[in-house]
Amino acid sequence: MLPLFNMNIRRVLEERTVGFGKPSLNLFPFYVLLSLACISLSIILGYIHITTFQAVLPSSGTITVPRKMTLNLYIRFYDFSQNHILYARSISLDQLRGKKWTDLDRCKPIIRNEGTIVYPCGLVSDTLPFDNVALIGSQGRIEPSTTGIAKNAHKKKIKALMTNIPVTKPPSWPNRTGTLGSEQSDDQVIDLSENERFVNWIQIAAFSRFKKLFGRFDDLEKGDYDVVVDQKGELGRRSVVLREKRLVDVDSYWLPVYLMVGGIFILFPVLLK
Repeated sequence: MLPLFNMNIRRVLEERTVGFGKPSLNLFPFYVLLSLACISLSIILGYIHITTFQAVLPSSGTITVPRKMTLNLYIRFYDFSQNHILYARSISLDQLRGKKWTDLDRCKPIIRNEGTIVYPCGLVSDTLPFDNVALIGSQGRIEPSTTGIAKNAHKKKIKALMTNIPVTKPPSWPNRTGTLGSEQSDDQVIDLSENERFVNWIQIAAFSRFKKLFGRFDDLEKGDYDVVVDQKGELGRRSVVLREKRLVDVDSYWLPVYLMVGGIFILFPVLLK
């Protein structure tokens, strides 16, 4: 049996016996279509990026809105390390979810204020920015809307405060918290899931340069607007970003560039083959 097997192998190697190989597929059309799709998508996204209105203001200034649009309000931070391990861990998720408070030690160094438990505790909550931004145009003073700026999945993770234990606000928060509890006093129930600025803020940023969605100016008419910026707190260098709201937002030109280069590199070897 073994000599017969060796003889057959010898015949295949000497090409006296026709071997069997899996027929190759013609992938040329697939690579061409994939390349054209990447290049076309790159052009579309690049056009969206170029034509999207955006204004960056480190302080109060003036902007010209070229057409009727809705502007998203962002606060951009340039040197704030939310990703530092001691900062990122200084928050109690159980406290925010309305569960039994068993992990308040994670909130060090902001757990109690004059003996009363801080709600919400931790450095992440305490450093929430309270910057005020408004527009002044021909219609008068326009305040940003703060509803609909946070994802529902993030809002559902925060439950209303359900405890009879006395609590107090973080020490850096102002006395009147506005949407952070509808100007309720410290001994009243506060539903932080309704404070969408807070919901966005506690989503830890990966890098020290980041921006957070903090509001929206709906249906602005074409024209000039004065931007009034009132920065509060010592949170490092930051600026206000007003960016046109679009169905598809291309914040950086890098994505169109990557798609264009990828499409070219897919097509180039195929054409040289």
